[in-house]
Amino acid sequence: MTRNPRYLYLLIALLCAAHLSYARSEEDKNVTITNQKERYAFEAGDKENPVIIRQNTTTTWLCSQFRTTVPFVEFYDSRSRIDEVRAYVDGKRAKTLKPVFRDYTVDDIFYSDAKMCIMEVPLERNNTESSVELEKTILDPRYFSAIYFSNAYTTDLKVIEVVIPRWMKAEIREMNFDQFSIKKEVIYDARRDEDVYRYTAMHLPARVNEKNAPGPSYIYPHLLVLSKYAELKTGRLNYFNETADLYAWYHGLVKEIGDDEVVVKSKALDITKGISSDTGKINAIYHWVQDNIRYIAFEDGIAGFKPEKAQHVLLHKYGDCKGMANLTRGLLKSLGFDARLCWIGTDHIAYDYSIPSLAVDNHMICALNYKGKRYFLDATETYIGLDQYAQRIQGRQVMIEDGEAYILDRVPKRSWEQNTTIEKRILHIDGGALAGKVQQQWDGESKEFLLSQVHGIKKENLESALMKYLTEDNSKYKINHLKK
Repeated sequence: MTRNPRYLYLLIALLCAAHLSYARSEEDKNVTITNQKERYAFEAGDKENPVIIRQNTTTTWLCSQFRTTVPFVEFYDSRSRIDEVRAYVDGKRAKTLKPVFRDYTVDDIFYSDAKMCIMEVPLERNNTESSVELEKTILDPRYFSAIYFSNAYTTDLKVIEVVIPRWMKAEIREMNFDQFSIKKEVIYDARRDEDVYRYTAMHLPARVNEKNAPGPSYIYPHLLVLSKYAELKTGRLNYFNETADLYAWYHGLVKEIGDDEVVVKSKALDITKGISSDTGKINAIYHWVQDNIRYIAFEDGIAGFKPEKAQHVLLHKYGDCKGMANLTRGLLKSLGFDARLCWIGTDHIAYDYSIPSLAVDNHMICALNYKGKRYFLDATETYIGLDQYAQRIQGRQVMIEDGEAYILDRVPKRSWEQNTTIEKRILHIDGGALAGKVQQQWDGESKEFLLSQVHGIKKENLESALMKYLTEDNSKYKINHLKK
């Protein structure tokens, strides 16, 4: 994806693990994970966090050829905490090995509350093992969505246990199991009145990171954990029992935004000054947000799900996908148009809204109902026009706000003709040279890609970069009178 506007905890963890793991190479055959056990147990918490999940993980690495180190990385944020990390080298507790805790940063993210627990674990010689034990607490079942089997290294044996007391109603969906050797057991613990779901996987290949590959939820075996509700002594606590609950939670956040309608309308009138037609006003609003609001993702607790105030986005001149969608909606609504917020999962995600989970979507856009037709406006796509859609959202199911209810629809698909690159050459022989005129035209995502690259180049380097691009870096081609 060119952008990942709202990083769910699951996707952050997968992206970061891939970013920090060693690239797949022949040298990686030096290390395997011989054994990994993960246990997740739902427990009653306190008043602030009524239901929590205790995570216990033990990972053992084997060095088969030469000494090296392996990176141990665990992610946490305001909705989870790391309780304990212990390292063992060659069977002995390594008390001098201390984890480092720091903020997570990556390109294109302005701020995220995701944090990293990092440790470099030594494998001191061939045929030795080192291991790490982790204790972690997830403070809210809403954010406990997926457990993946695959790792950065080949894994000989992996055991995942999910412990669900009978007072907790949760569903486990088994995803992408077909081509893997995974055994399932369900054990009822009568003394504790809880069910233990145990999955044992053998000979798991290492995760491979390839450009333009489908997202991990399409490929790798994982468990999707759907926390529905808890029957506590204080009464029933609802999470996401059905899709309506997911929408109700999202809609509740929207009602708390607090847009200043006076400020927003004043800006809308300023943008559309002198424009009389409805279509002209709609295009003016959409293009103004695209051109004047910089996309910057902002993930900080509930701000990862709650849109920023429209007036704040106007003031700061930047916003994430939620802030940009909310501003687009606010500007259009202030002029009397029927504009609404939408939640959507890009084509990086395998799920749709039949699954009530925060793992379903990672993006927010705006829907406009005008003269019997519905348009979807994604202002994070800076150079795409009205009624044009990026590949990443084409055909994707979208949840549209509708007061206390919601509407499910799909973004229209577009043919290849939306994204064409057209080149026309009229050439002639001029003495001993080939000369002529060339006309090139880019549309849709072809235009988006070209202009994004152009605006990412310093002005003093732009002309030479364009020359190299247009001549395909052939020094024998000469271009005169280039107009930008």
